[in-house]
Amino acid sequence: MLSGLCLVTPALTLLLLSRQVAKLAQEVEAPRLLLSALYDLSRSTPSQIASGRQSNIDPSICITLSQEDLFRTLRGREIASRFLSTFIVKELEGRRPSHACTRPQNCRMAFECVTFDLLRDVNGLLCNRNSDVLFAIAECAGLLATEGTKTDGRFFVCRWCHAEFCDVVQRARAEVWTSLPTWFNVEADDWGTI
Repeated sequence: MLSGLCLVTPALTLLLLSRQVAKLAQEVEAPRLLLSALYDLSRSTPSQIASGRQSNIDPSICITLSQEDLFRTLRGREIASRFLSTFIVKELEGRRPSHACTRPQNCRMAFECVTFDLLRDVNGLLCNRNSDVLFAIAECAGLLATEGTKTDGRFFVCRWCHAEFCDVVQRARAEVWTSLPTWFNVEADDWGTI
């Protein structure tokens, strides 16, 4: 903490830490930890994932992913990206209001705005939220406001459309979570649910 500001750990340090966690997880045969580390790494750009990083403790040591873990990470990242693209097309693009909707035109426009907001960030230029599929999908619901709440830059929808969409978001996030072991090719039998 410096002058009331929290100092954020640089992204490269987090990449290094995730690589070290992945290596440790392999050594101690901890598949859940390995899967978490690979997912964390997959939120970075492919070049950041593939490049090695010097250790903060010993600069003569370069920490890289094994060929297998690199492939797992890039594969998982690609599948997650496809899932998000499919989610946008199936659940957001041209989304129809709920049958009980009280303001169909407003709700339709709000869903279009969320769609455009996500598409603008497709290359991670705005918030880089698309590289974390769990966050991106949750953020879709977070971009919507309902009656009686402050909009705070969010898009207004009726409570019926909001409830239906939040259910869709929860199901999609649960599907992502349970699919992570398959996407990253890690046998984590006790992975659990979101």
